This record gives sequence, structure tokens and C-alpha cells, in this order.
Amino acid sequence: MNTVKHLRTAFGPPAFTAEYGFGVRVAKEQAQFGFDVIVLKMLMDRWIPKYMQIAQSLGQKIIVDVDDHYDGLHEANQAYDKTDPEKNKITNRYHYRAVIQQADLLTVSTPFLAEYYEPLVKDVRVVRNGINPNQFEPRKHRSVKPVLGWAGAMGWRSNDAETARPWLTSS
Repeated sequence: MNTVKHLRTAFGPPAFTAEYGFGVRVAKEQAQFGFDVIVLKMLMDRWIPKYMQIAQSLGQKIIVDVDDHYDGLHEANQAYDKTDPEKNKITNRYHYRAVIQQADLLTVSTPFLAEYYEPLVKDVRVVRNGINPNQFEPRKHRSVKPVLGWAGAMGWRSNDAETARPWLTSS
């Protein structure tokens, strides 16, 4: 007879203890522990790699999900300064790279990121970002000028919209 272990999932900010490893905060002073697999995203704190080592020694498997190329940030991107190791000693992209290297599995959103991180991580898998087009209501475009739709904050982009300028002005 096959037995199936009940899978328990929780989503939220990470919690950590040396006794239980990583868990999920469920309230200000409460956390849920006992997970076999933990998924971390964009944690750049200097203590995270050490916490990962402790959690892994307790038997937890750690997946790190990456969908941004922080090592290739353009200086015009707001994230460049915010994650600069010279300006932010505790939370920065240098520590993020150590988090990525400590992962048991790295999931990335593009083949480019997979190729970039394959020399640094044991196991890298591409998991494409996706959207459900049914969640959006189509709008009728009434202008004769092209309109560029953008999801996300422009300040965190690295001149992506400017790249489309020659195409937009030639229409």
C-alpha cells in the first residue's frame, strides 16, 4: 500500500529558528514551522545564507526563485543603488548571490537566467512567469497614436521603455 504524506503549504514572510529552520510568519509574533521544502524569493539579508545552512542541516530543502538579473542592473534602475553592497552592507545583491549559491534548487523565469546561474548552482530549472489573460478586461484603443501598456513600476526598469521609443515614434 502506498502512503501519501499530507502536503501542507503556507505563504508569507519567512520566519527562522535554529531548532526548526525556516517557517512562515502567520502573525506578528507567530510562525508556522515543520516544512520539508521552503521557497525563498528576493532575500538579500547577510544572515540568510547561514540560516539556509542551518535549515539544510535540519533536513529542509530550499528552493530560491529568481526572476530578475540583479548582477546586470543598469545604474539608472532604482534597484541598483538600493542593492549596492557599498551603500547597503546588510541587505544587498552580494548577499543575494550567496543565497542563490546556497540553494538546493534554483528556479528562474528565463533561459538567460538559467544559463547565467548554472555554473553557480547544483540544480537550475526554468519556470516561466505567466499571466491569466482572462483576469483582464479588454479595452478598446481609441487613439491614433500608439499606446504602450506597462505592468509594474517604471523606476525599477532599466531603460526598457526607452528601448521602444524608436519603434513608437515611427508608427
